[in-house]
Amino acid sequence: MDAEQKRYYYKYEYGYINIDSRNIYLTNSGNWTETSDMQEKSPGTVRRSNRRKWWILSYLVIGSGLIVLFHLMRVIGSGESLVFMALVPLSCLPLYRYMRNELGQRFLIPIKKVISIEEVDNGLRIHFRNEAMEEDSVYLEHPRGLDKELLEHRINPKKIEIAPDVFII
Repeated sequence: MDAEQKRYYYKYEYGYINIDSRNIYLTNSGNWTETSDMQEKSPGTVRRSNRRKWWILSYLVIGSGLIVLFHLMRVIGSGESLVFMALVPLSCLPLYRYMRNELGQRFLIPIKKVISIEEVDNGLRIHFRNEAMEEDSVYLEHPRGLDKELLEHRINPKKIEIAPDVFII
C-alpha cells in the first residue's frame, strides 16, 4: 500500500463499504483482509452470495423452529402459558440482527468502472460495469456517514471544491 493511499470504510444496512484509491468493496465485516480475495460482480459472485444468504436464513428458520417446537412440547406437557411460547421466536431477533451483515453482498467495483452514483430513498445506487462489462448497479441501504457527494469525492479526490463553482484539478 502506498504511503499516500487512503482507505475508508462505512457501515450500511447489510455490511460495510470499503473504499481505497482503486476499488469500492462491499464486505461483511469491514475488515480490509476480507478484500484481498474479492472479485468483481459476476454471476458467480452473485450465486455465492445468494447461496450464503439461504444457508444463514435456513439456519435461523430451522433454529427458531426447533426452539418453538421444544417449548411447545414443554408447554403442552406442563400446562405452562402459550404466551411464553409465542415470545420465543422474538428471542431469535437479536441473532438475526447480529447475522444481518452476513446477508450482504461481497464483491468489488473498480473505481474506473463506476458510471454514476445517485441518491435513492434512504440509500445510494451505484451504476457500474461488472466483470462482463455489462451495465449493472447495486443499492446500498442506509449508508452511515456516506452520501453521494462524499462517495464521489472518495473515488475522485483530485477534484477539490474551494468555493462554489471553483475547482482545482
